[in-house]
Amino acid sequence: MKKGVKTYVSIMLVIILLCTFVTPLAFAKNDNGRGNGKSTLKIGFYDIDQTVEWARFAIDKMFAKGIIKGYGNGIFRPQSSVTHLEAIIMALRVMGWEDETEQIKDLPYGVKGIRLLWDGGYYYVAVALNKGIITLEELKGFNPNQAAKRYEVAKYVVRALGMESRAKRHMDEKLPFKDSRAIPKDAVGYVYVITQELGLLEGYNNSFHPQKSISRAEMAVLMNRLDDFVEDDEKGPDNQLVGTVRRVDVERNRITISREDGDKTYEVMEGAPVYINSKYRELEDLRQGDEVELVLGSEGKVIFIQVTKVSDRVTVTVEGLVTDVDTKKESVSVFTTELKGKAFVGILAENNISGRHYELTTEHERFVLTGDTDGLDDYLGKKIIVIGEPRDVPNIYMRGELLDVEKFYEANTRNTVEFDIDDGAS
Repeated sequence: MKKGVKTYVSIMLVIILLCTFVTPLAFAKNDNGRGNGKSTLKIGFYDIDQTVEWARFAIDKMFAKGIIKGYGNGIFRPQSSVTHLEAIIMALRVMGWEDETEQIKDLPYGVKGIRLLWDGGYYYVAVALNKGIITLEELKGFNPNQAAKRYEVAKYVVRALGMESRAKRHMDEKLPFKDSRAIPKDAVGYVYVITQELGLLEGYNNSFHPQKSISRAEMAVLMNRLDDFVEDDEKGPDNQLVGTVRRVDVERNRITISREDGDKTYEVMEGAPVYINSKYRELEDLRQGDEVELVLGSEGKVIFIQVTKVSDRVTVTVEGLVTDVDTKKESVSVFTTELKGKAFVGILAENNISGRHYELTTEHERFVLTGDTDGLDDYLGKKIIVIGEPRDVPNIYMRGELLDVEKFYEANTRNTVEFDIDDGAS
């Protein structure tokens, strides 16, 4: 016969890009020329290696948010140059203005004269013109399919933020770059604002490389910083959620987060990237209490997870008697009062066979209680903890062996603590 003996547990408690295109084929879908058709999202790029590890987080996030996409078949081309049209489209998406392309009925005269490979591009240029990202004068020599230089992208971003007047006040600034003379005079203020005031674009090797075309990897980093900057004061799209991790089910690829409107569970797409401190991690690395940002795909599944604040994790070792394990709530209850002697947890019942007596039904057996049983009446039908010595002296009128009671406690008292079970506990 199995004996219920004192159990000790140590609980490690945890307190807890839409596709940027080069040719129209990248948009080959039923979208009436404006990029509104549905496409199937696939996560992960084969050509993101250690040479662009510095941009991996930004690439994954901007891709998940639809700011920038790949070329299909897991190809991103991080070193490829970004064209003027692509740079404008990305800026419009980050600023939340892409939908305004649908409101353009008649294209401005200056836009009609541009040579584009994709008809939908005219509407993006029209919105960019309306927002002051590009001027009518600049449209006269505008080549949308030409690679955009770093200083030109600086102009687009500063204007998108409505900071052109600030840039014009700094046109005579001395910039801390060895190649500052290579920056056109009418672009100095824009470069100053974006590098010195906003910190959205950086140089390297003490140079800004203004005449160098901006790569897709660099653009992803810039757009991610811009996205963070404009999101500070604005509500994000419906497919972007923030909340606190309540539970992670690694086996079923699910995550439950707490928000103001309550807890909700989401299915996580296979292979969805998880980032903690901008480092690539796995779903199992998330912990209860982590503050996260989720991006949902068109099917409502999570396609990107970023931990925006790691939970304060305190490791606590608890010694005591396990009184309950709730698999649905994923919690364990521990009676923490020091127990001397053998302890048994069970439900107290009364039996009148061969005289009135108490019985304790545990997980494995039934005991007839003898000894110090005064006061047990108050706990009939309740879960209690009994300290005592079992005696293998069965009585034909009594079911089970005897248990001499030395002390007893109600299981659900202030000395019983419930802990959430953390999947990473050991």
